[in-house]
Amino acid sequence: MGKLKKSEARILVYLSQVANNLRYPFKISSKLDIGYSYTLQILERMLAKGWIAKIKVRGRSFYKLSETAPLEQSLDLIKQ
Repeated sequence: MGKLKKSEARILVYLSQVANNLRYPFKISSKLDIGYSYTLQILERMLAKGWIAKIKVRGRSFYKLSETAPLEQSLDLIKQ
């Protein structure tokens, strides 16, 4: 599965707490104050790990958590 990074943990927790229409890369980037291009890299890495799923609606990509997302670990890492 690989080691969970803090930036990945922040995105996983964000995705678990927001409405569906706020789960697109620009909004994730701006809300978490992470650079847009870095956010895209993180999302692609998490997609490859199977932690998130990508959904396209009218040409726009949205992301949602998958069943295998390490949400508990993410919450623990952010609390530290």
